[in-house]
Amino acid sequence: MSSVGILAWKSALQDGIPVEVPDFRDEAVRKKYEDDHWSPLPKFRHLQGPEPPPASILGDIEPSEEDIEYAKKIWREIGYEGE
Repeated sequence: MSSVGILAWKSALQDGIPVEVPDFRDEAVRKKYEDDHWSPLPKFRHLQGPEPPPASILGDIEPSEEDIEYAKKIWREIGYEGE
């Protein structure tokens, strides 16, 4: 996710409040963010601490069995063989 996407997501999770976009051309600004691993992507949850950001503004959503079967059907139709 790009920095703008991350900032947009932070804004969305706070009811759309304005979020400043840092000027990453400035080395001092980049240094402030070099250890920032904030990401709503589930595969990075281990980097987030005790309260990772949700992947949805509705919180964590578990797909129903029906939704999972439908997704698998579509995946098979397009040739995807993974899980």
